Amino acid sequence: MTEFKTSGDCASVIHIADEVVSVIAGAAAMDADGTVVPLSMLGKKSYGKGVKVSITDNKAVIDININVKFGFKIQHVAEEVQKNVKNAVETMTALEVTEVNVFVVGVDFDKKKHDDSEAEDAV
Repeated sequence: MTEFKTSGDCASVIHIADEVVSVIAGAAAMDADGTVVPLSMLGKKSYGKGVKVSITDNKAVIDININVKFGFKIQHVAEEVQKNVKNAVETMTALEVTEVNVFVVGVDFDKKKHDDSEAEDAV
């Protein structure tokens, strides 16, 4: 859990759970073109699944698992995920993100696209 002291007249502290940072990172990753939720995450209610966050001294290291859609350049997708995650977490939490490690765990083939082409071949 991350603590931030608030400024002002009263001494207050804001706590941000690591799970909140995981959800922010997961949602930001899925906004990148070419990313798909890994099969291991399907049916899960949280974007935070498949995301590991380590926070020390208000600095975050984020590990995230993604699938890439077939036809997209893996390096470009991973770089966009890194940029999106770093921006979202730093903007929403005031943490400094020092690393975003992207693990591509699979390639997603769009079954609908393949089914449509097979239907066209049959005609």
